[in-house]
Amino acid sequence: MSSEPLIDEWMAKQGEHSWLEDVEGDAALSWVKSQNAKALKAIGQPEDFPTYKRILDILNSKEKIPHVKKIGDYAYNFWQDENHKRGIWRKTLWIDYINPGTDENWTTVLDFDKLGEDENESWVYKGNQVCNLTEGHHTNSSSYTHFTGWERCDLHS
Repeated sequence: MSSEPLIDEWMAKQGEHSWLEDVEGDAALSWVKSQNAKALKAIGQPEDFPTYKRILDILNSKEKIPHVKKIGDYAYNFWQDENHKRGIWRKTLWIDYINPGTDENWTTVLDFDKLGEDENESWVYKGNQVCNLTEGHHTNSSSYTHFTGWERCDLHS
C-alpha cells in the first residue's frame, strides 16, 4: 500500500465505474441522462442566459480565423461550419495562407461527414500527429507523413 491515503482510496476503487466504459449501454446512457438532468436543474437551461446566443453566434461565425498547423509547405486546419457538421481536415499552401489578400484555395484532405456517410458510421475528429520520417535533423516537405486521428462516435439524443 501507498503512504498516501488518497492514492490508496483511489486504487481500492479501480473498476468501480467500469460499466460506464460501455458508452452505448443502457446503464451508461441512463446514468448520463440523469446527470444531465441534475445539472440542468441546478444551473438552468443554457438558452435562458443572455450570453448564450452571443457566444453561440461567435462560435458559429463565418468570420472565424482558421487555427492552422504548418507542415512542410502547407497550412493544415480542422474546420467545421454549417456544411461540415463533423468537420473537414484541409490544407492550403503556407505562402497563400500568410499573404493577405491571397485566395487560400483550401483543399479537403478528409471529410468526416462524407466518411461517415460512406461507411455508415459516425466519425469524430480527435486531432492529428505529424511524424518526421527522416533521420537526423534534415527535413523537407516530402519527409513528413501525416496521421489524422478520428474515432467512431454514436450520438444519442
